[in-house]
Amino acid sequence: MNRPGLPLICNPGDRVLLFDGECNLCHGLVRFLIRADRQGKILLATVQSEEGQAILRWLALPYRSF
Repeated sequence: MNRPGLPLICNPGDRVLLFDGECNLCHGLVRFLIRADRQGKILLATVQSEEGQAILRWLALPYRSF
């Protein structure tokens, strides 16, 4: 598969975690990661956000429009 460049919000080597913005369990995990990732190396985005949707499209994974 020939994909165009990364979505504008990503740089090569970025670590992006997509999570369900409507899930309470996911929110708990994200709160833990924010506390644990003291150097801020993990980028977070909900799958419902424009950024999350762009990443899913770029990866050719299922996405839905909101």
